Amino acid sequence: MTVEQRSEFAIRVNSTTGHLANVAYGVKPCAASLAVSIDRESKGSVRCETLCPEVDWPYLRRRSRDQTKRKVV
Repeated sequence: MTVEQRSEFAIRVNSTTGHLANVAYGVKPCAASLAVSIDRESKGSVRCETLCPEVDWPYLRRRSRDQTKRKVV
């Protein structure tokens, strides 16, 4: 990414380029909410599971699907 693209990406994920660099290099941990934003904005190129492996993502996805099914029914 160019410097401008990194800046725009940081804005879209509600972060800063400095913080994203710290997360990328393992200096700082990645919050789950940031991991989700990065996953979404990178269109899955950077997965939330990779950024924040301590979160039980499969459980959260199942819960989300279950809640969606309940609302529809």
